[in-house]
Amino acid sequence: MNLREKMLAMLDSTRVEECCCEISGDLLVSVSIGRMTKSNIYIIAENDLHTYVRLFKSWELKVHRVVCSLPKPFEMVDDVKIISPHELLTDETPRKFFFLFTPDCLVGEGKTFFDENIYKIPAAGEPNRAFVVKDENLSKLNANTFDSYDSNSMFYYQSHKEELMQLFDALADETSKRTLYHYVESYVLNCAYKGEQNSSLWRYFFGGKYERLYKHLDGECWINCGANEGDTVCQYLSFDFKPKKIYAFEGDKKKL
Repeated sequence: MNLREKMLAMLDSTRVEECCCEISGDLLVSVSIGRMTKSNIYIIAENDLHTYVRLFKSWELKVHRVVCSLPKPFEMVDDVKIISPHELLTDETPRKFFFLFTPDCLVGEGKTFFDENIYKIPAAGEPNRAFVVKDENLSKLNANTFDSYDSNSMFYYQSHKEELMQLFDALADETSKRTLYHYVESYVLNCAYKGEQNSSLWRYFFGGKYERLYKHLDGECWINCGANEGDTVCQYLSFDFKPKKIYAFEGDKKKL
């Protein structure tokens, strides 16, 4: 299978990397109870929704709903419906088992609502169960949730398959295509970036010390998005490149 075929297959993938399946301690007990009682699993989180749904499915849990207080541009995560905390008050589904990802996974009104109403949620004759996935348990998952990144990005990439493949085909060299593949792979399969990593000294103008990807032309304009304090630009200028203009942008006000 060539790289293009692998890119297409990866964009069609619905699996989570196998390394995300390691669990232990209280979390293992809760997952086991969920499986033995054939509970309807409710995942309560704001970000990384696709990661958690696919992760829990890989443990053979019946993921019934995702509860999210923040608006999303889609109504489903794979085949699982997203509902708001308020919809839980009329949800008559039996054998509810809630997994809350970190105590502060619900923010603002959503967190207050759940704290005040957890015992009012219909249990259809059986008590509701809940398990808080704390930070120490998240580390045991060995699941890459990308910190501040939202793994709903995997939904975005898979929904823009045609555009991604057009970009892939437009790239002129194998190094660039391979880099795009591994970048998208890290979001779609929820794994660590597996491509070649070079120091920032070589990263953009060179594919490595032995493969030059950039040919400098006179009168160039550079656009540096995410310029931080300008340190990388100064590093590039040390190569004796002489651009006509440099437009440097930094979105984080703390770094300006």
